[in-house]
Amino acid sequence: MNKIFNTTFESSLRTLLLLYVSEDEQMTLDRIADYDFITIYSKYFGISNMALHGENEFGLSEFAARRGMMQSTMKSLVLDGLVSVKRRQNGFQYSISAVGKTVAGKMESEYASNYKMLARKTVEHFKGQSEQKIMKTISNVSAEFLRR
Repeated sequence: MNKIFNTTFESSLRTLLLLYVSEDEQMTLDRIADYDFITIYSKYFGISNMALHGENEFGLSEFAARRGMMQSTMKSLVLDGLVSVKRRQNGFQYSISAVGKTVAGKMESEYASNYKMLARKTVEHFKGQSEQKIMKTISNVSAEFLRR
């Protein structure tokens, strides 16, 4: 049996969905990683009443591992032509390609629908905030959760 959970493949699917709902916004790798993490654990960030990956005592401690995997994820998506990358003054910016939009548009599972709905809420909630502020929010929420 092939394991697809916590892999670059799983992360790639979520990243495509996130970029699909972000209205062609170009994002850095850090912002994508932040939004993906917040989307998965949106309950703890006051965005929804559900945590897509369930409630467990270790969920919010996964951020560093997920962030580390994001570089491989983006490399794979760019090489496959699903995501476009542009170099800007502040680093690389990623956006979904036309092919990526087609692929993401065909993802219709219950999980994909829930992820897209929560990703939209995450993007709306944090739009305009600096990456530093978003990261501070993740750190604060994670620390508070671990104190419980």
